[in-house]
Amino acid sequence: IPDPKSHMECNLGTWYYSTEPEEQFRPPFEELEEPHKKLHESAQRIVAAFTEGEREKAENIFRTETIPAVNQVRKTLNEIITLEEAHAKKLEQEMNILDAAVEKSIILSTLLSFILALAMGFILTRSIANPLASMAKSAELIAAGNLAVRTEINRQDEIGQLANSFNFMVQSLNSIIRKVTATSSKVSASAQELHASTEEATGSAMEIAAAIEQLS
Repeated sequence: IPDPKSHMECNLGTWYYSTEPEEQFRPPFEELEEPHKKLHESAQRIVAAFTEGEREKAENIFRTETIPAVNQVRKTLNEIITLEEAHAKKLEQEMNILDAAVEKSIILSTLLSFILALAMGFILTRSIANPLASMAKSAELIAAGNLAVRTEINRQDEIGQLANSFNFMVQSLNSIIRKVTATSSKVSASAQELHASTEEATGSAMEIAAAIEQLS
């Protein structure tokens, strides 16, 4: 008959004394020690009885102490396993809830990002595209000859600077055209005066020529 190990040296004992159970497993875990210890003690007494030739005593210990200890150990282990399974199921449910919450958060974040993108696009369109369209329309009017047009964009950003530069360009162009028109008017008046003087000189020359012919 093999010599039974101590209750601290067997596989169950090694696991038991090297494990720190979580709080929900502590009651059945602590209940396991006593029947497990009795199981090994009864096994040692059985071996001792057989060694002494007391077979009947050994069988009696086996029936009255070993089997109840084995049943109690099995029952307690089953309780621990049941608690472990329930705990694992609870963790799985919590993970499923967490996964659903994360998935919902991702969907909401994506939807919010899409809405924000649309809002930003709308704002950018109003703040950039509309002023540029206004300046393009003004440029068409200027090209058609309307130099009195101005862009009414009162902003302090790059679009406002562009609008101010556009208005300054139109103003400068208008000033240049006025100067060219004034100069053209002066040139035309001078040309008319020169033409009149030329005609007057031509008439005088003809009169002189006629007088010379009469004298001769």
